[in-house]
Amino acid sequence: MKTIVISDIFGRTAALERFTAEISEDALILDPYDSEFMWFKNEKSATYPRA
Repeated sequence: MKTIVISDIFGRTAALERFTAEISEDALILDPYDSEFMWFKNEKSATYPRA
């Protein structure tokens, strides 16, 4: 069975990848940044840039 993990506003992180690997061998991580590591320092900096 496929497990789907949806990230919070911080997106994909190494900790989220480790957690996902621990709970399922067949998992998909969905995040708002197309799987790119963003390295936010805090929640305020983890917002979409305004166009």
